[in-house]
Amino acid sequence: MTLDIKNTASPGYLGHPEVVQALIENYIQEGLLGAKDPSMATMASYRMAQTFAGEIEGYTPISGWEKDLCKTLCYRLSIDATQSPKNILYTAFLDVAENVFKAVKFTDPEATDRRIRDIAAFLGHLLLGTVDLHYLPPYGSSHASEPHPITQQEISMQKEKPPTKAERSMFDCDEIPVPGISRRWLSRRSTLHEVQAKFMARLILEMETACIHAYQVRSSSELRFQMDVRPSPWDIPEVMRFIEGALACGFVCCDYNIKKWTDLEAVNSRPELTIGRMNHLEIRKYIHTVQRGDKWADGYGSPILESLASGALQLAANRLLNDESLYDPY
Repeated sequence: MTLDIKNTASPGYLGHPEVVQALIENYIQEGLLGAKDPSMATMASYRMAQTFAGEIEGYTPISGWEKDLCKTLCYRLSIDATQSPKNILYTAFLDVAENVFKAVKFTDPEATDRRIRDIAAFLGHLLLGTVDLHYLPPYGSSHASEPHPITQQEISMQKEKPPTKAERSMFDCDEIPVPGISRRWLSRRSTLHEVQAKFMARLILEMETACIHAYQVRSSSELRFQMDVRPSPWDIPEVMRFIEGALACGFVCCDYNIKKWTDLEAVNSRPELTIGRMNHLEIRKYIHTVQRGDKWADGYGSPILESLASGALQLAANRLLNDESLYDPY
């Protein structure tokens, strides 16, 4: 993270380990473990978000926190990066709270204490921007050179106690004032999951079959867009499912630069060569371009039909279904 020379001397500077550690300890012990009802715990999480966003008097956030800190939190905690920076902070603290309450349910008190120390240490390193995030020893530990995983014996003892009424409702959706369902498209920086990619591929192949049947042609290579021919592509349910599915599966993104969209003419002229060389990011952008291009054509053309006719979309679908090099091996 960026070093803010002007604020390092401030007693409430959130780049000081002592300041951050004190906030975390108070948050966990008083805000979470000392909470009398779920609303107090969620309010404590929200106040921590306000603190690290610079909204609480007496505390100065690290310069560039909106970019650097939020990027770290999104990466390490798998948080949706399309939220506002403050909501990212709030989501991160709710995630911490949930893990703390899970640790409280361990039947072994020592396992609970150790797990909470590890959670506090992990959170501290995230908030301070520590480089080595693979191993995060607890603050104040006398074993700072040794990892503190929960042992197999501890795991076997982690039989949950019957939850109290407060615990059962602690993370009910009615109790947490999280942002509503987002209306924004996903970011191109968001991770695609295998189930999304393969479902997208199946939608493409189903659309090909439906178009061949609707236009009564022998193969997709004979598909042509004609304004006076019915049905129009958008009257075919499978075409609409592809259009909506590209959004739902994360292939249509909110932050592609239109000047860098895929050149569909080049792809359609040499589909085997161009599609065959694309990585997963390029295939994502290609499907984005086909879907958005079809919308932009406004009924005067159909990049979807053109891409089916060239075979490019089907090649992309087959690669999503069968090409293991596109997928994370882990």
